[in-house]
Amino acid sequence: MAPKKKMLRARTTRVRRVLALRVGGRIYSTALTPDRKAGGYTVRVSKLPGCITEGDTLAEAKRMARDAISLWLHGAPSSQAKVRVPTRLPGHPAT
Repeated sequence: MAPKKKMLRARTTRVRRVLALRVGGRIYSTALTPDRKAGGYTVRVSKLPGCITEGDTLAEAKRMARDAISLWLHGAPSSQAKVRVPTRLPGHPAT
């Protein structure tokens, strides 16, 4: 097994984390799930149906999630416009 993959497996757990990401001045709650078989992380944005992405590292997963949120908002049909308002998390630092 490659050293990078060993390190990634050692640091990942099965526990899902919730992250708050700031995009366009708003905060979006995301679920970050480690993938022990393939490595990396899967990110789902609960308030944006179908907005799912992944990254090999935590930093890449966050970057990809911000990009996916921006693209989802840009391409959302008018019927989904009301979904664009995320849950506000007062006092929660966005990453």
